[in-house]
This record gives sequence, structure tokens and C-alpha cells, in this order.
Amino acid sequence: MNLTQRSYCNRILRVDLTTGSIETTPLPEAVMPLILGGKGLGAWLLYTEQPAGVDPLSPQNHLIFHNGPLTGTTAPTAGRFGVTTKSPATGTYFDGYCGGYWGNGLKYAGYDALVITGAAQNPVMIVIDGERVEIRAAGNLWGQTISASTEKIKKELGAGWQALVIGPPGEAQRNLAGIFNESRALARGGVGAVMGSKKIKAIAVRGSGRVHVHDKKQYERALQLAFRAVRMSGQISMLRKEGTANILEIVNVMGALPTRNFQQ
Repeated sequence: MNLTQRSYCNRILRVDLTTGSIETTPLPEAVMPLILGGKGLGAWLLYTEQPAGVDPLSPQNHLIFHNGPLTGTTAPTAGRFGVTTKSPATGTYFDGYCGGYWGNGLKYAGYDALVITGAAQNPVMIVIDGERVEIRAAGNLWGQTISASTEKIKKELGAGWQALVIGPPGEAQRNLAGIFNESRALARGGVGAVMGSKKIKAIAVRGSGRVHVHDKKQYERALQLAFRAVRMSGQISMLRKEGTANILEIVNVMGALPTRNFQQ
């Protein structure tokens, strides 16, 4: 069974902002069975392609957006996508995840991952419309808030588009700046600063493709089991009512509330 039969697109979109080059490459087919979905893909790409010692805010740092095989399907939480990079907040590996519809848009456009390298001289917006990919000037958006930028982008591009945007903190390369898809946020690790260091104001995507499911009957059976588990989960019910703030005490018991950059 090939990768497209496993719900992958089998394509990585690569954009080098220093040279302006845009290309697509296939997924590492021999590696994919050994790694876990989009999380594994992002980690593998950063580990194998980026040398050690890179400054997180330098053009050499890779900014990698990635999907898993279930992204764009009807599976629970399958609308989420990830980003992997070297964090300016910690100086080490980082991966974060976001809801919204941008990840679906990238998958429907035909890509499992977007790898951005280099840095532009002036503010830009990357526009991905299926096979057509452009690097557009975005000086008119620089300095604008998330909501104002998103509104202008949708007005310019029209219906069916999803945009990832940074605000003034990302432009100023603040170490805790996030990246936003409307009200959804990649809020940790300073990923907005990495995007700002590359002079990327926004990444807009639109696609009309669909995700191939190899065994639809087995998929539907697994889907019903997953939905049943979600409905019966007391934790999910709590999160639905009170949000992730509800897990603060649990996270503290797990030792996952770091102090002094994980020294305590």
C-alpha cells in the first residue's frame, strides 16, 4: 500500500525565502512507517535537514508546518495541524499544535508539510492555491493586528481561504509571540517570532482535494468507537465546559509546569 492510500498526499512543499525558490518533494517513503504521523514527520525533517547550533531567529532555522494522515478527515481532532522549529524561547527543539481550518486547507491543497527556509528582505505573504504557490508582498499588512490582517486577506483573496497570521509581537520577534488562524493559536515556543524573523506576515491556503481512506468500512467502525469514547469521557466533558484551564492541577502533579526553563 503506497502513501496516498494511507491518507497522505506524498508531497512536501518547500519555500526558500532567500532565493525565492518553490518546489515540491515526495515524503521519505522508507521513513514514514517508522514515525508517528505529522508529529514524527516534523521532528524527522528538522532533525535531518537543519544543522546543530542554528540561531532560532536566523534564516537558517527551518519553520515546518505539518499534517498527519487523518488531517482533513472526519476523525476526532483531525482538524489540528502542527509546527516544528527551533524555539527562540528555549533555544531547543519545539513542536506545537493548533485547531481551526488551516491544516485542512493545506491538506486539501495537496501537501503533507510546508518547509520554509531563508528569510525575505521585506514583508511577504505566502499564498498556496493547490498547485499554484506565490510569494506576495505584504507591506500593507505589516504592523496590523491579527483580526485586521485576517479581514484584509480574506477581502483580497475571496471565499474559501484560511490564513495563518502574526501580529506586531511576532513582527518584533518577541520570544513568546504566537501564530494565529483567526481565534485559534499556536501560542507556545515563540513560533510567531520565527515567522517574523523570516518577514512572513501570513500564509494563506486554499484547496479542493480530498483525503483518500483505504478501507472506508473499517475507518467508519473505528470512527464510531472513537466518538463513543469521547462521549463517555468525563475528562472531555470537563474540558468542553471549562477549557484547558481545568487541567492545571493535573499538569502540575505530572511535573509539566516548568520553572526557570525546566530547571525546577
